[in-house]
Amino acid sequence: MAVFDGTWNDKEDPDPPRTVPVQLANDLAELALTDPLVQPHYYEGVGTREWVLLRLWDGATGHGTIERAGFALLDLKADTSANGGVVPYVYVIGFSRGAASARHFLNLADTGCIWPSASVSGRKPVQSA
Repeated sequence: MAVFDGTWNDKEDPDPPRTVPVQLANDLAELALTDPLVQPHYYEGVGTREWVLLRLWDGATGHGTIERAGFALLDLKADTSANGGVVPYVYVIGFSRGAASARHFLNLADTGCIWPSASVSGRKPVQSA
């Protein structure tokens, strides 16, 4: 499960309120303690870097959206490797700009960016040319 938060949102932010994606990620992490099939991954929203000007730039322009999708793809590849090369079922949710990251991540996964040896129900992913 990949959870992408919205602009300026980060679960490490100590100030309430918690966003719905943060609460969902926390609930999934708790569920993962008893269900090994649940592998949650949380990705903070754009505009969460430490330097104020970069936070403002990223938040205003959406810079970092594609980067977060790339991180999710790396996590999916790691999960696939840990699962003996079988691609796990993937569930994705995104809030605000996080939805753009989620969509880009799914496009990357769908176009064959998963390892060629990976299979889903015996099917090999389509390899992009």
